[in-house]
Amino acid sequence: MTVVAEVCSVYEERNESLINAGVLALSRETGDFPGVAQVRDHIRKDWVVNRVSQEHGVLTYVGKDNRKATQDFCVGAKVELDVQHTCIVGAMYGWHYITDEEGIVTDVDFPCKWW
Repeated sequence: MTVVAEVCSVYEERNESLINAGVLALSRETGDFPGVAQVRDHIRKDWVVNRVSQEHGVLTYVGKDNRKATQDFCVGAKVELDVQHTCIVGAMYGWHYITDEEGIVTDVDFPCKWW
């Protein structure tokens, strides 16, 4: 499961980016990789959501080379995030887009709510 978020701000001096997805969108759970989510893009895969508030997350770099937030992100850009725990994340959304291997939407799922 992935979540699409938007970059709200880029902080050159801290080498971080603020996104509009926090605890409510991504959960607080950690797991197989650092942070609560990581950018799915293969070029930016070493950017992770390392800190979260209720509605925002902060992308920080955990790679070994010297990538800069200003070269990878701009305000308004969309980022696709792999999340740690899909059951928690999935419960927060009223529908889920089902995609094929190329990322093309093939169906929409409306999960059972209010059990």
